[in-house]
Amino acid sequence: MSPCGTRPATSARSSISPRRIRLASRRRNSIGYPKIKWVLCHLGGAVRRPAERFDRGYEAFDECRKNISRAPSTYLKQFYYDPVNFDVNNIELAIKFAGVDHILAGSDYPHQIGSIPEMLDAISRLPVSPAEREGIYGRNATNLLGF
Repeated sequence: MSPCGTRPATSARSSISPRRIRLASRRRNSIGYPKIKWVLCHLGGAVRRPAERFDRGYEAFDECRKNISRAPSTYLKQFYYDPVNFDVNNIELAIKFAGVDHILAGSDYPHQIGSIPEMLDAISRLPVSPAEREGIYGRNATNLLGF
């Protein structure tokens, strides 16, 4: 175990890097699952932050438009995100980015720093309607899974 538990607290960032998402997306296309629904843990880690830069590259360089027909951020907004990051401000940013209907309750439990009560508390403190909150707690997932 690393000092002060830094490994479990920081490992999510590298496990959900834009590079890994890009590689997984390529694999998805190559194996013929274009309708796959992605659920990214830890609010997508580092995926959402560079979305604006991805879009600028898409507009600036012809080769960035070679294999996709829309700005990269539009694809990232199709992903679903779990609020394992219990910071309400970060969850709000994910909601602003992808929409409240793309946020699915998640906890990391039984991971050492995972906590179902903290996840529930963070969701309860979001400035969303009761219906949107219920969506995050479960309806968004049932809709995604077609139940």
